[in-house]
Amino acid sequence: MKKENGKMEQLHKVDDKAKFENVYHAIMRAGEEFYRLSCNLPSALDEVRKMIHGRYDLAAHYVFDASNTYDNSRKLDDLNEAHNCLFFQMSSIEYLVKTHGCTIGQANNVIDVTRDAYVQTDRWKNSVIKRMSVSEVKTC
Repeated sequence: MKKENGKMEQLHKVDDKAKFENVYHAIMRAGEEFYRLSCNLPSALDEVRKMIHGRYDLAAHYVFDASNTYDNSRKLDDLNEAHNCLFFQMSSIEYLVKTHGCTIGQANNVIDVTRDAYVQTDRWKNSVIKRMSVSEVKTC
């Protein structure tokens, strides 16, 4: 039985690494897409631009932190933080459109890749929740 647990632990490590790479690269693509847009923003919107770049950086940080821990509750906290960072990008990008800082088409490009990062993070978070619930059932 111990070997089976060891194999399951190895499978979780591989699974987490694959999910981390998917999520991390999706966040980086979103940041890159926003960078293309941000070069043309008016200087009056510099604070919004900085906040958006900062949240992409924070999301990447939290995802990286989640990939480097075996504690599922801490991993879940980090993934929730990354999830929140990506969620709040939508309102900031909408603000840029409403203030005529960018066009709807430019914003949609950023939103599409940000949504992909958000969905990838959500999938990873759900797999951690599922793993935690399975381990709680086994201990009972």
